[in-house]
Amino acid sequence: MLYPRIIGLLIDSSDLSKAPSLEKCPEYFFPFPLFAINNLFSKFDALGSDFLFNRILVCSIPLYILGSMASWFRVYHTQTAIYLIQKRYRRKSFTKLLSQNLFFFHSHTCNYLLSKLLSDCEEGPKALVESQMQFLRCCNSAIGGTCHLFSISAKLALVILLSLPLMGVTIRQLSSMVKRYQTLRKTRLENVMAKAEEVITGIENVISFANEEYESDSFMKSLNECDEVAIRANSSEGIMMGSIHATFNLSTLIMIYFGSKQMRSGSLTVGKFASFIIYGSLIGLGVSGLSKIYTDVVRGTNSMRSVYEITDLKEPEEKLLELEEVRGDLEVCSLFFQFPETKPANKLQDIGELRDNDDARQGELNLQTEIINGVSFKIKSGDVIGIVGPSGAGKTTLCKLIMGIYKPTSGEILLDSNDISNLSSKWLRSSVFSILHQEPILFSTSIEENMKYGNKKATKEQVIEASKQCNLHEYIESLPSKYDTPVGPKGCTLSTGQKQRIAHVRTILKESKILILDEPTSSLDGYSEELVTQAIEMARNEKTLIIVTHNQEIVKKVDKVLVLNRGMEYFGNVEEAKVNSPTFNLIFPNIVT
Repeated sequence: MLYPRIIGLLIDSSDLSKAPSLEKCPEYFFPFPLFAINNLFSKFDALGSDFLFNRILVCSIPLYILGSMASWFRVYHTQTAIYLIQKRYRRKSFTKLLSQNLFFFHSHTCNYLLSKLLSDCEEGPKALVESQMQFLRCCNSAIGGTCHLFSISAKLALVILLSLPLMGVTIRQLSSMVKRYQTLRKTRLENVMAKAEEVITGIENVISFANEEYESDSFMKSLNECDEVAIRANSSEGIMMGSIHATFNLSTLIMIYFGSKQMRSGSLTVGKFASFIIYGSLIGLGVSGLSKIYTDVVRGTNSMRSVYEITDLKEPEEKLLELEEVRGDLEVCSLFFQFPETKPANKLQDIGELRDNDDARQGELNLQTEIINGVSFKIKSGDVIGIVGPSGAGKTTLCKLIMGIYKPTSGEILLDSNDISNLSSKWLRSSVFSILHQEPILFSTSIEENMKYGNKKATKEQVIEASKQCNLHEYIESLPSKYDTPVGPKGCTLSTGQKQRIAHVRTILKESKILILDEPTSSLDGYSEELVTQAIEMARNEKTLIIVTHNQEIVKKVDKVLVLNRGMEYFGNVEEAKVNSPTFNLIFPNIVT
């Protein structure tokens, strides 16, 4: 706040007739530890205003150096604090998302959730922390500048301060409108980005049907729908800032008018008036900065509200019970299950609360028709069970219920006579169950890391042996980086069959007691199917196998078959299924056992 004083002194000291005396300079120019320099030059007072001008100029250099160092210190530590806060909220939000059940992810788009991790966690802390620092600087400019104005000319300062109430009323009237339109604009843009995420995720379908131009036009149409809201938001913010600047400019004209009158009367020097104008500008910038701070705080608050929607989600209650020894016996008793509708919820919490049976039944979302309806069967350790049925019969859903990923509407699933709802779900999925999905997802790491995803402690020898079982070792060895070869995002550098075989290696390495194979041969050639069949035979009597399949050769090798069609139609051996299950005969009309 001393720079305007320095400028005023330099202006006055350049005029011999109006130069301030050397003794008066320390009163308002050296209120800090620069007295040594001041005293050093005091004996040269007789040299006149030229020396005084040079003296003030030299003594101001340390001020500018200190100011530059203070700016570096402020910016560095502020930005570091912002980064650490952003990092903490991203970690906390991501961890909380991973704790939610699948219903939550069915009801919210990937882009919607990622926008909270990326944009909201970025913008919220940045806007709020920078606003606090800006608030202190603006208050310093406004309050400090006001004090200096009164020290220079109290009468002129009172004239300037009369414009502040008008500026305050303007900010109050326009700020609510700015907040409303900014919130609406953010919501509209999130919907547009969700559309873009959907198209990019399904880009193969877009290209296959030559719909690039259609999707581009559709995206542009969605963007155009945001135009009206964006224009209103920008206009409201512009009106508020323009009104503030108009008030500021008007006060500046008034200040110049009355200041010139005092200069003509001799009560104010040119240098002091220059300092007064600069301090008045600092006050105006401080007050206008406070109005901009309000806009930033609104934006940051909206972003943090979105972040807190994630961090405030309730985590499912995790059971801690684990069995010391697992045989692999499974019993399903009168199992019923139905999905909530997957329409987007108004709040994250609406779906986040659907994590146990009571919440699912009492939630606000309507429930669809029951997918699993009265299913009951029993599997002994070492059995190989096939699950067959038409599409949509609930085969994959039943597997997820058995693994504890979904919770049934009613009924029980017993593992070695223990209800799995009383067991640790993390322990079940990490140690007891292993699943090979029909459409396996690989992560953008190396082939070996994807294979060891279910068992991080697997040795290189175990990885190679499992790869040989799945007819994958020779192909991997032909690659330049072999097992360290990156697979690309979602395994995009591999064929569907190769991805499924890598996922099959993953299930073998996990060494779980119960292995679930969801259409394990759907993307494999005939030779690879034979290898999978051999692997199933090798696992017989060592693991409990549950196989969802439409492959006739695999069905021949199962001990029992479960037929689903609008509920449980049949459970028993394959020979009796041909007699007692119309659905089985429809799917396998020519099967010979």
